[in-house]
Amino acid sequence: MTNKSKHSLKPIAILLSLLSWCVTTMYADTPCPLEIPGAENTRVGLLIYDLRGDSAILAVNADKMFTPASVMKSVTSAAVMMAVEPNTRIATNIVACGKISDGVLNGNLVVQTWGDPTIESRHFSDNKGFAQNIANALADREITKITGRVIIDESSFEEPGIPAGWLDEDVIWPYGCGLYGANFRDNTISLSMPSGESNPHVPGLKVDYVKAKGGLSAKRQRGSKTFSFKGTVPRKGHRDTYANPDPAATMRHEIETTLEKSGITISGKDVKSGKETIIHSHLSPLVSDILRSLMVRSDNMMAEGMLRLVSYDFSSRKEAIARERQLLSDAGLDVNGIVIEDGSGLSRNDRLSPRFLVNLYRYMLDLPQGQSYVGLFPRAGHDGTMRNFLKDTDLDGVIAMKTGSMRGIQSYSGFKLDENGIPTHAIAIMVNGFTCGRDVLKKEIQHLLLQTF
Repeated sequence: MTNKSKHSLKPIAILLSLLSWCVTTMYADTPCPLEIPGAENTRVGLLIYDLRGDSAILAVNADKMFTPASVMKSVTSAAVMMAVEPNTRIATNIVACGKISDGVLNGNLVVQTWGDPTIESRHFSDNKGFAQNIANALADREITKITGRVIIDESSFEEPGIPAGWLDEDVIWPYGCGLYGANFRDNTISLSMPSGESNPHVPGLKVDYVKAKGGLSAKRQRGSKTFSFKGTVPRKGHRDTYANPDPAATMRHEIETTLEKSGITISGKDVKSGKETIIHSHLSPLVSDILRSLMVRSDNMMAEGMLRLVSYDFSSRKEAIARERQLLSDAGLDVNGIVIEDGSGLSRNDRLSPRFLVNLYRYMLDLPQGQSYVGLFPRAGHDGTMRNFLKDTDLDGVIAMKTGSMRGIQSYSGFKLDENGIPTHAIAIMVNGFTCGRDVLKKEIQHLLLQTF
């Protein structure tokens, strides 16, 4: 046999080896099929399903439950597309509560929030100007004075902040931003040391600093507005981006500052609210655009915001998850054993199986909005978290998958597409408990996909 003929048989031999893994036991995990260091302690679940042939071509532990990380966002997005129209927008009403007479609002200016995660987001540049639009609306009514206060009303929004399964170490960082009734500028701030100044400003923010040897570390407990730094501040100073612990306070401060610059004074007295008049309604971007943005960038806070849309009144996380499970069950999906604690997948308590994901994707493809759903997934070699995955390979641009990563966790799920962008295969790959380098694992997963297809 020539060297050339040996080489031509190698992919076939590898594929036969992959196919030999396609036996999933009910009581024990199949050994890790990936050639990575520490494979003996790594749990792998995968299912690759041929949509045209209506059969699985590769299955390993397909019915086992795994921590999914951010592939949970593909479940959230599917539920949102089942529950609401794609042209839905979230309205935040600004209400004058009191009598308006001779240019004076004798009452309070109230911002009625419903959890819109996009207000003043840097990811939606066409949707900016929140505070200035409020000032313009007041000016249109010739209001130059408010005797009461600017109030950010979050009373209709239940279970704000951080889901239980998020770790304390997450909540200080931008990826661990909580979702509140009022969300502002992506719920992030730039914090400088040693000055302790934040941009945007957060009224009531406190910064504690303990000088010590070594690099500078930062901590903040969930629910606290105090940042604690320990270590040595570099000579040039320190600046980093953190989660904003009080977006409502930042929103109120920016509105008050903008109104004052526009010549509208705020007395700040405690006055009773009176007759309600909507003076401005701020609308979010289209839900379809929000879903695409959060899927490509893997935005946890926006995913939590979209989860609330699944509930009937946007207010309750618990209600949203209950209805999401009902929608999935009504779609014929087996929800026994799966655990949904949030919309983003940042909770370590979430559990999904490869088969559940693949069956969900198959169901979505049968809906009128199926191709729109596929369009939410970032493309390999091109978009967001998939920009460098399979780049410059035969699968560049024809794999569309949501990624998910946390410590010891790496997941990919989505579709293999044909030259016209139509899905030919549904894919779910879930790896838990790996100890090798993440780059080593990603390279092996890419190798598996290239050999399979």
